[in-house]
Amino acid sequence: MIYQIERDIRSEYKRYDHIPEKERNIIFNFINELKITGITEHRIYFYLVRVRVIYNYLGDKFLDPEKNDIINMFLKFREKYTYKTILDYEGVLKRFYKWRYGKVPEFLEKFRNEITRK
Repeated sequence: MIYQIERDIRSEYKRYDHIPEKERNIIFNFINELKITGITEHRIYFYLVRVRVIYNYLGDKFLDPEKNDIINMFLKFREKYTYKTILDYEGVLKRFYKWRYGKVPEFLEKFRNEITRK
């Protein structure tokens, strides 16, 4: 029997088809490294969805966003998401960029105080 979460994960991977190969491969490498930490399938799905949504907002700036790109994305998020959901996106964003660059970019370090609490 296939559990619903397995189906949901497969479906989410298919939603990445529109993302350029370079970005898609980097995202999937990130997800694979999360998997080896032992996170649950539900958490894998959590990251897949949120990274895709972040990519959809940032587009070609996804791999190397500037502070204003992130601010504008979170201002849009504030129009449609709850504070807790915004914190989820912030956490995913910081974890992804820490993985990608070896540290959280400086402008994201104090991000919660500057953006998400306004």
